[in-house]
Amino acid sequence: MESAEYVFKALNEAERTPLKEREPIDFKCVSLGAPAPNEVEEARGTIEKILSPTPSLVDEIIRNCQFSLPVVSWVLLVLELAGRPERHPGNQVSLIQSP
Repeated sequence: MESAEYVFKALNEAERTPLKEREPIDFKCVSLGAPAPNEVEEARGTIEKILSPTPSLVDEIIRNCQFSLPVVSWVLLVLELAGRPERHPGNQVSLIQSP
């Protein structure tokens, strides 16, 4: 039977990979510009038809409408500012029912 000291000694002697800092991410290559207005308007109509009172994953919306993530995100932001959709945990969104 091994003692606790033996286990600690074995763990301390085990070869470990030294920790090192990650390489910094170059954010300069990321485009932060807004999508083209005509693309946003086209996507808005399509996304409004896809949204329902049942929460849907944003990824599913992207797959169903075939627009890029920046365009879909922009449209959802515009709709959120208008008070139309509601965000849910798990990157889900649903349409708010009008009374």
